Amino acid sequence: MCVADISAESLEKARRLLNLHGLSDRADIQVGDGLQALLRPADAIAILGMGGHTLSEILERGKDRLAKATLVLSAHTQLPLVRKTLMQLSYHITEEKIAHAAGRFYVVLRAEYGAIQYDDRALFLGPQLMETEEENYPEYLAWRIGVTKCERTETAARQLKWLEEEYKRVGNRR
Repeated sequence: MCVADISAESLEKARRLLNLHGLSDRADIQVGDGLQALLRPADAIAILGMGGHTLSEILERGKDRLAKATLVLSAHTQLPLVRKTLMQLSYHITEEKIAHAAGRFYVVLRAEYGAIQYDDRALFLGPQLMETEEENYPEYLAWRIGVTKCERTETAARQLKWLEEEYKRVGNRR
């Protein structure tokens, strides 16, 4: 595997973790900006732990290095932007999982090469989340409703309506 970060300090933490788990001989550690750190094509690429804007920029700047790899992504913010970027790069979302830690929810998604079109509602709510309805999906929706209520924009009002509709739909099934 290639482990890359723009921060040498963060890579040192990664190096220690790899050593701790006996994986250092299986990793090529690179200081680099996004996908530019890849030395050869990859079958799978994971980009995690940053905002959606940054993650989308990494995908856009490195699109020539994706080579149809399977993507595993998790953005702390702006997940609809990440989904839209994937769609624009001819990727479709095959799986979305919800993780809950320290009072926050995170969505981890898997995407594969192959074009598909999503509408604005699916980009916001998550096409696979709506379809699979994970066990903690209602709690995630309730959390998103609370977060979205704090935003005071026209877009947030539309998104809040989608969230409330989805929460009501899911609640009626359980």
